[in-house]
Amino acid sequence: MTTRLDQMPRQPGDLGRRVARLEGDLGRLRAAAPDPGDALIAPADVDIARWPQTTAGVWVPIARCLTIARPARLRLIVATAVSGGGAGTVRVRVQSLDWSPMVTAPAVLDYAADLPASVTDGQVVQIAVEARRTSGLGVVYGQTQLICWTD
Repeated sequence: MTTRLDQMPRQPGDLGRRVARLEGDLGRLRAAAPDPGDALIAPADVDIARWPQTTAGVWVPIARCLTIARPARLRLIVATAVSGGGAGTVRVRVQSLDWSPMVTAPAVLDYAADLPASVTDGQVVQIAVEARRTSGLGVVYGQTQLICWTD
């Protein structure tokens, strides 16, 4: 606001119009500025052999990233596959806590939920895709295809 009398609103309606104009300007600025929570995932390799993978019989992280917690639900889509006659499972953990259900590969893990209760807004959180081979001699793969925030 100003303290100069010549810049003060002359009538109550002037103040309302000024607030409306400022709110419109703010909306346009927000629309023009990228939201760091809306980062895009780079296009993924279509050759499954180059996806994150494991042959381990215990849970191991095959891919991980960091993000800033927001007051919204997190959604992930992870494509999974197996090769060499093996079988395996894939899951997602947040801050080393189980977050998603476990899926048996090959399948698509499409899951959305709140972050664990111990996570606070604005906190840096680690998201890890974990996999394990449950039988056979093959390889278990998991490729993240979408990470986003949703209502």
